[in-house]
Amino acid sequence: MTVPGLFGTLRSGEAVHRLRLCAPGGIEAHILTYGATVQSLSVPGPDGPVPTLIGFDDLARYEADRTYQAAIIGRTVNRMAGARFAHGGREWRVTANEGRNHLHGGTRGLTRQVWQADPRHSDEAPVVLRHISPAGSEGYPGTLSVCVTFSLPSPLTLEIRYEAQVDAACPVDLTHHLYFNLGHVELGTHRLGVSGHEVLEVDAAYLATGTRLSVDGTPFDLRQPQALSDVLAQSHPQLTAIGLNQCWVSDPATGSMATVSAPQSGLRMTLYSNQPCLQIYSGLSREIAPFGALALEPQGYIDAVNQPGFLSPWLNPGETYHRVTHYVFDNETPL
Repeated sequence: MTVPGLFGTLRSGEAVHRLRLCAPGGIEAHILTYGATVQSLSVPGPDGPVPTLIGFDDLARYEADRTYQAAIIGRTVNRMAGARFAHGGREWRVTANEGRNHLHGGTRGLTRQVWQADPRHSDEAPVVLRHISPAGSEGYPGTLSVCVTFSLPSPLTLEIRYEAQVDAACPVDLTHHLYFNLGHVELGTHRLGVSGHEVLEVDAAYLATGTRLSVDGTPFDLRQPQALSDVLAQSHPQLTAIGLNQCWVSDPATGSMATVSAPQSGLRMTLYSNQPCLQIYSGLSREIAPFGALALEPQGYIDAVNQPGFLSPWLNPGETYHRVTHYVFDNETPL
């Protein structure tokens, strides 16, 4: 049986462990029990392992971080207007942790928690982490039981599988906030492709207005991959000073959600998910990632609890929330 290594101790005194997940000739990842965080993810390249994620080497940086470095997000992802929602004739008020609004599940959410790891017999076995969020946590109704499984269904594919149940109706929308840079090279040299033909319009606070915008004739038309530097050099009312912070509505007919490739490293990643949307964010501080990084977050619709025209995020007792995302790498010539 493989024994998790101690990564560090939180200020609360809780121990955080690191688990290695690897495949012969393939991916090597390290998963932390703090926030179900993917601390590192390297992929074989022509000249050796290629790092693909931004991560920290010590627990203190994760504990102080507010950029959700490669951690799980929930109970709901993205922003909720007014930190409130109503359902069945009742209103709930959740933690306002971004001005008057709710972001990424609240002050602690599922991110700033120590998760429990199932026993494993080898480093090739899936990493299974579990957490129970008690009723009333961050203001949400009901107890939420979550299981996240990290596995390598093929040597160059990382799968993250999410399952959750509740004992009272509650909105649930989970993802991971992975920041990618394929080879730790200048971000602008990466080529980005996104299959969606619509993005969700947001206001100045990045809250959904309820309107879907066609990507035709905009910087968000990435159905043919483009260099990120070219995308960010364009202008559009929805393209902010920090760069991309957009949510694409996925097109199920295309198969993959997105591709990212880095000509300098010769590495490409293709993203697949059964989530309906994909948030992409390029505004991570260069103090954290001097070469830049790109967050890709498969998720539900922004503020769906307050937008009746969006797909409902509500999970009821007796139902199981099930989402799965695949990150598939290859060393073929980038698109």
